[in-house]
This record gives sequence, structure tokens and C-alpha cells, in this order.
Amino acid sequence: VDGAEKDVASSRVEEEETPEYKTFRATRRAFRRLLPEAARKTHLDLAAYTHMHRTYKGGNQREEKHRILSRLESFQMSVIQAIEPDSNSLFASLAFVFLKDAQRWDDIRRMVVAWLSENANFEVYVGASKKPLVSVVPHADWNAYCNALAEDGAPGDMAVVVAAAELHYMPIWVVSSHDGAKFSVEVVPTKMSKIRLAERGAVLLAHTLPHQFEPLEYTPPPPPRRRPPQEG
Repeated sequence: VDGAEKDVASSRVEEEETPEYKTFRATRRAFRRLLPEAARKTHLDLAAYTHMHRTYKGGNQREEKHRILSRLESFQMSVIQAIEPDSNSLFASLAFVFLKDAQRWDDIRRMVVAWLSENANFEVYVGASKKPLVSVVPHADWNAYCNALAEDGAPGDMAVVVAAAELHYMPIWVVSSHDGAKFSVEVVPTKMSKIRLAERGAVLLAHTLPHQFEPLEYTPPPPPRRRPPQEG
């Protein structure tokens, strides 16, 4: 191992051991405990998920739907609210989760756009490193992106999920129909409401490519029954 590689390895260890990163990891662990074990092995980081979404070339929608339903069944998850499969569906899903009314998607859109307009340089974790949101979910002109996102019908992306997580202090897990072994992403906010997490459980969304989102619930299997002690 040469000196440059040692420096890189050392900087990674130091970065991982910062108090901020330790807090982030603790938050992420608490969130992951609310997911089925099999789901925890399917994660892409935010940059990789964004790249997957952007480079999607289109596919057979019946196959995409079948794939997402098969994954939900294997993870013991189900859709809890039917959402119109249009380009507003991410906002409608978030409105159902956070405002209890999918029809208030325009309120979520306004809140998210306002947050994104002020937070282009907000830093998110990609692995153990922090990077500006504008570089992880890149747009050539951030202001133009925010202006376009404010319009009814503009589809949301992972920047929207980051904004929603930060605004509501709740981590969000997204499972997609992407054809591969890694197909989900977790977005963990800088501050998490443990009370909300305990009350609501994990925020889960299904993402049928390219732009259909739906809110989910996870119903873990009941613990095995204990046999009563035998008499005599």
C-alpha cells in the first residue's frame, strides 16, 4: 500500500468516526431495524439510485408492475392507498403519508419546492462521504429545475424525497421495480423524530419505473406461538 492509498484509507476512517457520522449511522440503524432483513440487502446509495432512475430507457409496464408486486409480497409489504398513476404520484404519496390526504399533493409540492430552492448545497451522505445535493441529484440549472418542479404534472425525483425527509424529520425507504439485485434506496434526514418513527413506523414507498409511486405498509409475521407447558 503506497502513501497515497494510506492517506485515503486514513481519511475514510477519520470521516467514519466523526460524531456527525456516528449519529447518522445510529439513526440509520434504528430505521433499518424497521425493515425486513431481506430488504436491507437491496440498497443503492442515493447517487446510484438517481443514476438508475435517470438512465431508465423504458420497459414493459406489465413486467415492471409484476416485479414490484413480487418484491412487495416477498417483503410482506402492501400498498395502503391507491394513487393515481401519473406524474404527481410521488407528491400524492407523500401527502398521504404526512398529511393524511393524497389530494393535498399540491401542498407537498409547494413545501418541497420551497425547501429545494434554498438548499441546493445541502449535503447528503453517499457512503461515508457528504456531498452537496446538487451534485448527487444534478441539474444543469438548479433554479430552473425548482421552477419546473413547481408546475403541476412535473414528476418528482430523489431530491424531492430528500426534501420530504428533512421537512418531516422522517427517514424514507423506496423500493423500485429496477431489474437488478440492488433496487432500493434509503433517505435518512439529518435530524430524526424518534417519536414519529415509533408512532408511524418506517415511511415506505413503492416506485414503479419510471414515475409511479405508492405508499406502503410493512406487516411483519407474528412471532411463533409458544406451546403451553404439558401437564404431568
